[in-house]
Amino acid sequence: MGNCSNSNKCHICLDTIWFPKLLLVSLVFFTVFVLSAIDSWH
Repeated sequence: MGNCSNSNKCHICLDTIWFPKLLLVSLVFFTVFVLSAIDSWH
């Protein structure tokens, strides 16, 4: 997590930072999509 001088380490660093955020954002979008779909059915 610490030193990102090496490109490979940097890639791992970026993955560990961005992956949870990306997962969270996609989960939020999925939830909103499902809720709006349920809303349109009723």
